[in-house]
Amino acid sequence: MPEPDFAGIEPTRVPEAKRRLAAIDKYLSLPSPTGEDAIRLARSIGITRYQFQRLVKAWCEHRNAKMLVVTKRGRATRNYGIDPRAKAIATEVIEASGADAQLTKVAPIVEQRCVEVGAKPPSRPTIYNWIRQRQAQAANAEGAPRIVVGRMWPRLVVKAKPDTFPLVLVAVALPEKCILAHRVSFDPAGPASVRALVDDLLRKRSTKAMARPLLLSPHDLNEARPSLGVYGLDDLKSHPRSLQRIMSQTFGGALSDIRVVFQIQKALKTSAANLSRQDEAISEDFAMATIDQAVSDHNRRCGYNQVSFDIAVG
Repeated sequence: MPEPDFAGIEPTRVPEAKRRLAAIDKYLSLPSPTGEDAIRLARSIGITRYQFQRLVKAWCEHRNAKMLVVTKRGRATRNYGIDPRAKAIATEVIEASGADAQLTKVAPIVEQRCVEVGAKPPSRPTIYNWIRQRQAQAANAEGAPRIVVGRMWPRLVVKAKPDTFPLVLVAVALPEKCILAHRVSFDPAGPASVRALVDDLLRKRSTKAMARPLLLSPHDLNEARPSLGVYGLDDLKSHPRSLQRIMSQTFGGALSDIRVVFQIQKALKTSAANLSRQDEAISEDFAMATIDQAVSDHNRRCGYNQVSFDIAVG
């Protein structure tokens, strides 16, 4: 029998879902399971007999692995009973603020206008999520064609390095948001190589395609120069502004279904202590497979398997 589909489950909860499913399979394989069997198997996975029996029933009725574990906090697209007037006000203020909308400027205006109409204001985290969504939408639809090299840290706790998140170095085509190349590192002392990423990227270029500027930070440009020189791109200049801000605006806090951060300080604040009872640190192999799948899913959702491109000289 093929393995159940664990897609859509938080990666750190997949091991627990598999343990629970194994216990359910043992229970269902018994010729005449008893209450004692239910108690024994429930204890083996740290839940009560009645919780276990509910899981067995849910599995038999739906065969849905997502029902085996509790889902983490919902995505920011949910409204959680927010007053429609408050949502409309926030949308209007965010739109009026444009691509550079900032929570510290938007939130007070939203809160004041909500008070004026007698509506309960949305929380500031909710307003921030709406700002991020709007920025991601704008980044997808606006701007000259270009390729940005930047970093993101998926919120995955890996067994070998539980005190930080993995690093994903990406080259992303804008405004399409298609990820053209990526490299992953699990050790902060040995980060993903910018030169290797640029090598991957330049091998995919097409001289018949439209040439786009390649945006690199000063540090990344220095690391990539040996590879750039091979392709006649010695005169490439570094980008003067923050590319991480562009990354944040482009992805809006998520790579497909994986939550991500764009600052190393936030990546280093995690630890195994952040894991809840149903979570477990995952292996590097599983983390790598999860990230690779998220990149593929992201590109598919954007409507691009690959964007044809060349790199502009100078």
